Amino acid sequence: MFDVYEDIYQTRKGSPLWWHNKSSDLHASAGVLWLAVSQGNNEFFQEKLGFGKGFSFEVACWPVYQMTFGMSLELALKSVIVARNEVPPHSHDLVKLSEMSGIEFNQYELAIFKLLTELIVWDGKYPVPKKQRFLKEHYLHREETLWDDVQDSEIEPKKSNHSLDWDELNAIYSKITEIFFKYYKFM
Repeated sequence: MFDVYEDIYQTRKGSPLWWHNKSSDLHASAGVLWLAVSQGNNEFFQEKLGFGKGFSFEVACWPVYQMTFGMSLELALKSVIVARNEVPPHSHDLVKLSEMSGIEFNQYELAIFKLLTELIVWDGKYPVPKKQRFLKEHYLHREETLWDDVQDSEIEPKKSNHSLDWDELNAIYSKITEIFFKYYKFM
């Protein structure tokens, strides 16, 4: 007997375009969150959504933006894996997925992937990880990845390198998407 739900499930599971489209949806959502983050305390949105004047979208949406962008990269990498006729693992590990995708990434991009994996798994949605040592590792990794030393400065020894800003992450997303469409057009 024909099972329509099984048919839909198998079609979506094996279709690179379904994976890529979901990635694109998450990418767009991360973009909207980025606008909320980069505009800070937007009074129009505060009033429209019923938040008080002191509400900060920058503070509230920053970790969710990072998590959502990380999830868009996860699905983008999985779309490449599916386009290569492989089965993506049930994993949020962007470093592992990047290796499986066959795309070459530099050490900087891999460090970003490691950080975004932590955001997907816990920091974007929970106040703490399952174990305290993961919190310490995450904070050390954030400092190492997101902050650059400032030479000859006693006042400000480190400054943000903006690694998780839209333009930086979008460049990585675009790189993955470009590779996806090279695979997909030959299917």
